[in-house]
Amino acid sequence: MEKIYNLIIVGVLLLISGSLFSQNLNPTQLSGRLSAENELTISLSGVKVNNIIDTKFTLIKTNKTAIAVAESLLFGIYGEKTILNQKPYEVHHINNYWVLRGTPNKDVSGSGSFLLILDDKDGRVIRMDYLK
Repeated sequence: MEKIYNLIIVGVLLLISGSLFSQNLNPTQLSGRLSAENELTISLSGVKVNNIIDTKFTLIKTNKTAIAVAESLLFGIYGEKTILNQKPYEVHHINNYWVLRGTPNKDVSGSGSFLLILDDKDGRVIRMDYLK
């Protein structure tokens, strides 16, 4: 069964590489893209690989990191100005989760604030909302 599975992976990689060679990419892009696709395929396949993300490792350890992750996500959705206007943020580390909330702008009637909950182990977004 494992041999069949490995043959399928090799076949998929050959198909991918064939389609990439037909594109107008320089050799550096090809090896980088092929390598990235190979790592992705292996990582998603269920084959056991080395991965530092597990229940023993904490990825987001500090308020500063939690805020940086939150801002990078929120800026793209709500806009940088909207999020920065909600400073100071409330940031709480509770039971392996970061709970971040913006402060509503008192100068703007009816303004809301973001709510973001992140898993500190793997950075997974548990909840993202905009509260009015």
